[in-house]
Amino acid sequence: MLTAGDAKQDLFNDLILNKARLRDLLGRSLNSNSLAINADFPQQAIFLAQQLKCSKKYITSILDAIMAIDPSVGVVNLIEATVAEFHQQHHHHMNCLPYLFEAAELAQLPDAPGCISGSRRL
Repeated sequence: MLTAGDAKQDLFNDLILNKARLRDLLGRSLNSNSLAINADFPQQAIFLAQQLKCSKKYITSILDAIMAIDPSVGVVNLIEATVAEFHQQHHHHMNCLPYLFEAAELAQLPDAPGCISGSRRL
């Protein structure tokens, strides 16, 4: 019977054995769709995710969207466009917060409609 330590060691060993394949997969895929990207794509995504303090998956989706619009975009323009899009999306999300807070407050009222208070399903 495997102990938790043995299972962790087995997982670690499997990861080490498949390191190259995993790196290749993570560098060229997003949501199970294969992407045609440059060799620096994974490093760009990791760098931007660290600098912008967000997930690599989120940054990868923005990078991919920009590259879909202009596949020949240069590296510097790609990074700049990604940062600009990230900030624009962040701004949009922040603009939604007052509406969410207002809806949450309204849901607490005793006469709140069911679709807001959650007392009945839509």
